[in-house]
Amino acid sequence: MAEVVTVVCLGDPEHRPLIDRAAELLSRSQQRFVFQVLPHPVPLPTTGGAGAYSWAALESILVRVKAERSAGPVLGVLTGPIQYN
Repeated sequence: MAEVVTVVCLGDPEHRPLIDRAAELLSRSQQRFVFQVLPHPVPLPTTGGAGAYSWAALESILVRVKAERSAGPVLGVLTGPIQYN
C-alpha cells in the first residue's frame, strides 16, 4: 500500500496548477508514495525585510500542518527564496 505524502503549497496560489501537475506526475511515476496536495495554499509570514523565508518559519508551518491533519510525510512547496539557498 502506498504511503500518502501531504503536499503544501506555501504562499502564492498562482502556482497551484503546477504543483497539482507535479504531484500527479510523482504519484504516477512510482508506487511507493501518493502525493496529495492540500486544497488551499497556506499563507506565509512576511520575510521581515530579509528577502527570504527562514527555515524555522517554514518548519513551524509544516509541523503545524502535520499535527492538524495527523499526516505522514509533509512536503512544502515554496515559490519564493529560502534562507541560505
